[in-house]
Amino acid sequence: MEEEEMCSHARAALAKRKALEEIDIHSVDASSDNEFGHEAIKDHFADAYNNVADKSSSRGNAKIASILMRKLGYTDEEMKIIGSDANLMQGTGNPHIAANIQEGEIVIDLGSGFGVDAFVAADKVGKSGKIIGIDISRSEVDISQKRSKDRGLEDIVTFREGDIEDIPLRDSYADCVMSNGGFCLVPDKIKAFSEIFRVLKPGGRMSICCTTNRVELPKNVDWPVCMNVFMKLNEIEPMLKKIGFTDINIDLSNSRMDLWDLEALDVQEEISNLDPKEREKYTKEAYEKRKEDSSVHSGSERFQHLEEFDMNELCARVVITGRKNHEKIKTNPSLNQSVRSNIPNLRHPILDNNLDKNYFSEEEWLKAITKSKVVFFGERHNNSAIIDSQMRVLLEISDFAKYRGLRGDGSGNVSLVMEQFITPDQQDELENFISTGIPSEKMKDMGGFEWEKYRKLCNLAYELGNVKIYAGFPSRTKAVSTVVREGYEKGVLQAIEEGSLRTSQDYILGTEEHYNVFESMISGRNLNSSDNPTDDYRRIFPAQILKDCVISRIVSDRILLGDSVMCLTGHGHTDFLFGIPERVIQFHPQKFDFCTISCAGKDENNVENLDGQRIADMILEIN
Repeated sequence: MEEEEMCSHARAALAKRKALEEIDIHSVDASSDNEFGHEAIKDHFADAYNNVADKSSSRGNAKIASILMRKLGYTDEEMKIIGSDANLMQGTGNPHIAANIQEGEIVIDLGSGFGVDAFVAADKVGKSGKIIGIDISRSEVDISQKRSKDRGLEDIVTFREGDIEDIPLRDSYADCVMSNGGFCLVPDKIKAFSEIFRVLKPGGRMSICCTTNRVELPKNVDWPVCMNVFMKLNEIEPMLKKIGFTDINIDLSNSRMDLWDLEALDVQEEISNLDPKEREKYTKEAYEKRKEDSSVHSGSERFQHLEEFDMNELCARVVITGRKNHEKIKTNPSLNQSVRSNIPNLRHPILDNNLDKNYFSEEEWLKAITKSKVVFFGERHNNSAIIDSQMRVLLEISDFAKYRGLRGDGSGNVSLVMEQFITPDQQDELENFISTGIPSEKMKDMGGFEWEKYRKLCNLAYELGNVKIYAGFPSRTKAVSTVVREGYEKGVLQAIEEGSLRTSQDYILGTEEHYNVFESMISGRNLNSSDNPTDDYRRIFPAQILKDCVISRIVSDRILLGDSVMCLTGHGHTDFLFGIPERVIQFHPQKFDFCTISCAGKDENNVENLDGQRIADMILEIN
């Protein structure tokens, strides 16, 4: 993408933001095709729930919340799992009864909030299953992700910022999609249900708890934006049938709107069993104050006139269930994809804007990633914090690759080329994994790399749907060892025989400048020293070059096919643009944009002591 075009995207994004800020969201007709209006509604709710997240530590009492949740049908076993998290409940019902989640299943929780229902589902799927929470609130995602780690569930439950109208997961991925409350606030329900249909496997099911409008809301009344985006009850079933759902049911058995009204729920006996100090919190006045403090409408006098309406006549809480039948029904692609009219938001900051160390700002980092056809990520092996950052980069590349594909200047796909897998030995295993999501034992045999560390990165590649993994390096016991023992000519012949190189022209000799860098990395000699490098590593240097040549050919081939590429190797293969970048440039005659991320930080102690925190000491080179 040219610089001028990048600037036009930035200008468009600023113009869009200004337009959104000027919209009165309470006047937006959610049933219309007003794109700006829908975006303004989403921004409103994201901001509102970000503010709720800030108050999460001071929300209500878990004891009384547990009583109310039992009224919704949560079992004693489920309440044990929820525990003190009950006070974080933001839902409108109980999706678990209809969801009937089974061991080993993949479940998506839309509008996952603080993860209350996701953690209940995690107990049902067990270690062989997976839960993915999607929420529009960045703050709630961050809190939930930390809580998943605190519960020891990070390998089963993950949370991701995302839009229910554009779910960031592959087609036919989930056994079950559930939602408890978050679905109420989606402006375009047709698009959202179509997305659920897309991500469900054939035979998969949904259980959606949300609030609906029983009747047409009077036009001459000022209604809260949430009520304006509720679905009309009588339109749900026809809409779901048109999308392709079967076995549709709309459960109205627990539809009253006074869900958290203590008097309506008749829980005074349970309250009387609390100690006196706790009972004081559940007087009528205390209840009304607490409800106001935790509401996304808190502090507003605008809607006091609604007290004259009976909300049970206007609205109903429902549980919507349906199934994607076993025949693969093609949905309208326009409902499944949204053209990226501006650069995607960076989901997680990776680099500190630390100007005294000349690091790139977040804005510059994102610009480099989205502009680049290839991202060379020079890592430190088996480091969990670095792998987390690789996942964040992959999310951005995947998003922008789709945008490129829709724009017509790329395939829309991403090639994740990893030195951690051996070519060609493990390529079939990787292709099977991308098709099924199930890793073979041969795939998990990563030599000196730890599968448990890289598993989550591979799972993300599978989930995104437009990513394919490629094995990057030749076997150390074959061609590489031949180079060291018998010289690079025989090693190249061995590489051709085993299939990791096509021709001898694919091997490009290393330069003296490259050897200087290579030797200094191993020996610890100051790279800028006037001392010449020793010859101690001349014998193994051609083996390093062979690895660079093999992976460079793979990267170049993927560029030619129109893919965006993310290349993962140790940073010694990419730093200073030696090794892989220089060879890809030679293999690929046409100019292409790329950038390198290096984990060789200026403060080596800081990098070595990373402890699961975000990486703030990575150097970015933009080319």
